[in-house]
Amino acid sequence: MFNNHAEELFPLAAVPNTIIEGMRLNARPCKAVDGSHDDRNSRAIALKAAYTQLLKENRDTASNHLPQVDSAFLNAQISTRELVRDLISGGLYRDWIFTNNSPYRFVELCFERVLGRPASRQESMRWASKLSVEGLNAFAEALTSTDEYLEAFGEDRVPARRCDGIPSSSMGLASLSFKTFMARYPQVNGGLGMGGGGRGFAGSRQPTSAPAYSGSMPPALATRVWYGLAIIGGFELGRVVLSVALDMLSTN
Repeated sequence: MFNNHAEELFPLAAVPNTIIEGMRLNARPCKAVDGSHDDRNSRAIALKAAYTQLLKENRDTASNHLPQVDSAFLNAQISTRELVRDLISGGLYRDWIFTNNSPYRFVELCFERVLGRPASRQESMRWASKLSVEGLNAFAEALTSTDEYLEAFGEDRVPARRCDGIPSSSMGLASLSFKTFMARYPQVNGGLGMGGGGRGFAGSRQPTSAPAYSGSMPPALATRVWYGLAIIGGFELGRVVLSVALDMLSTN
């Protein structure tokens, strides 16, 4: 099973101040939201933090959420770790991240958002292979059950960044391509100047197009030049054909 191989994929687990891919990794995050409290308000804060950490593409948490998972967590029926697991394998994460990225990129995003650090190249390859064989549910269970995850976040802390230099996590950037992002969030068009009233990105060059011909016809001068070239070409082609024919007759 997937879980039987999870531990061997993390030889650096629970080692403080480890260097991974040129980045210094702390054993635990500097700041993390604790979801162990029983009161509903505290758990609601942890729930929002989990959505923010895992689903950075979600611009409307009031509409885009998983009601059953939310209810189970708010009622203390599942832990924060189980919440993270269920969000990874849930419909939002599947539709917005899993289906819009290659397996390797998906693993990278999961490491950044779930373990709070970048994945090494070897980890990306091995976890992507496991993901393809075992599926997303087993992947989510295994990733949140590793010694590294439990050491860093335990059962109750919301995952958070553990090292610097993770663009998609530390800066809150979406994993979707720009085209997919704009299609999913058309209301942003105006602010970005993509077909709306905004000024667009600073320093960006807007595409230009040639002016359309009046009546969908080219100018008269261009038309005359085109006809002239066609006539000259026709005469030249006729001359070549006639020369070849005369040569053939003379040889006979």
